[in-house]
Amino acid sequence: MPQVSQSSNDHLECKVHDIECEQGALRTDIQGLRTLCDDLQSSIEELKKGGWDVKVGPFKDQTAADIRGELDALSAEAKGDNDGGSDTKTNASMPPHMHAPSNASSGSSSIPPHLRGKNGAENKNSSLPPHLRKPGANRTTVKIPTAANSPLVTDGIVDTTSKTHGPEPTPPASPSSTIRPDNPIPSVENIAPNPATDKTWTPSYLNTIPPLTPNISDKIQKLDKMASFAPDFLRNTFGGIQWAPGLNFVPPGTICLIRNRVYYTLDLQYEPYLPSKPGGHGAKLLPFFNENPEEHYDLDPELGSSTENVPLFVLRKDSRGRSRYFYFGHYSQTRWSDKLDYDRMVQCVPPKVREYWAEELSSAGRPDWVTDALLKHFFPKPEYDGRMFGFSIDEGGSVVSEDLPKREEKVFKDVKKYVEALKEWEKESKMKTAMIKKEFILQAFDRADADEPPALRLWWEYLECIDWRAGFYDLLITLQARDPNYERY
Repeated sequence: MPQVSQSSNDHLECKVHDIECEQGALRTDIQGLRTLCDDLQSSIEELKKGGWDVKVGPFKDQTAADIRGELDALSAEAKGDNDGGSDTKTNASMPPHMHAPSNASSGSSSIPPHLRGKNGAENKNSSLPPHLRKPGANRTTVKIPTAANSPLVTDGIVDTTSKTHGPEPTPPASPSSTIRPDNPIPSVENIAPNPATDKTWTPSYLNTIPPLTPNISDKIQKLDKMASFAPDFLRNTFGGIQWAPGLNFVPPGTICLIRNRVYYTLDLQYEPYLPSKPGGHGAKLLPFFNENPEEHYDLDPELGSSTENVPLFVLRKDSRGRSRYFYFGHYSQTRWSDKLDYDRMVQCVPPKVREYWAEELSSAGRPDWVTDALLKHFFPKPEYDGRMFGFSIDEGGSVVSEDLPKREEKVFKDVKKYVEALKEWEKESKMKTAMIKKEFILQAFDRADADEPPALRLWWEYLECIDWRAGFYDLLITLQARDPNYERY
């Protein structure tokens, strides 16, 4: 049988003795906590039965007569202060939001509105929040705050500093500086007009262009008194081809009445931001740009640019309900175009305008340059990411001379692969572009900028009126009057 040393036995006996002592201390602590719990429970029961003299909080017991007395004292104090009385010390000790109004003749006028009943705060206990009602009693137990009995954060849910409505200032503040909840002041962040609701909204740049000088604007007739021109008359008189949306160009080799051989014919129905009257400034919308005619043809620079001094004719209803063109003046593009973002596309471009452009861009008879622009926009050409030719170290490069033949061989292989990829891209992209439908364009208008395929946005093309030529206008009237058929439609 194994033997245990005497020192080990002594050590175990000491540990057992320590554990017994700790258990005894814990029993003593537990008994003390039970005693404290019993005392606390007894105190709560005594408090509920009214055994304590409570000065604040929901257990304060006070009669209606006491409340009326305090209300009368507060009313008299406030009245004396408003009348210039000498007793200002007591009233000054109260916060401004607790001062009673000058006409406080009853107790209910100084009670916060959320504590008043239908017939006053002193006759119906049900009008008070539950935490302010005395159990078993049908009388008000509200303690009106005074300088010595201000509301505390521990008094309950009621926060008189934020919910109590104080009286109007005496004398009342100026109406221009008084903020009333029923008449909210518009925020300065909302001063920008909303294009979707403001019919007078125009692009920001147009607001920076000065109007025509009086020596020009005084010659312009009012729109309802101006002569209008039949669409066939303009086509037969000027001729030309549609070079870009709304822009007509008369190719060289034919006689043209216009010096720079270009003129605008725009439909107000699909161009909502055209000038509102002759001589005014405006803007047109378009999705893509064609090259300028002077870049394609060998034109004399002295004849002028296709973006300057261009006559503008706007198609709109006349007094007889006919769709006729009105001469608005000569216009120039004095600022390069700006692209609309998604918000402007939604706010500024009416649905019928988006429908119009979706039909134009998906039309089978669209110009070739429009088809090319659609292809490049929606199906861009793949980029070359292969190897590039290098230079030897002797020529200032970083390639060892012995490795140049191998590198060039790899470059030729990469270029050959890229050419094959271009052939495949051209074949697929042309097929996809030919299959573009109206719904595809409408979806592109609503698509996010980072989407794939990419979104489509319109551009502002600004039109600044620089002149209104009475001689040009009178000449057109004379030419149209030679054929009475132009007045029939």
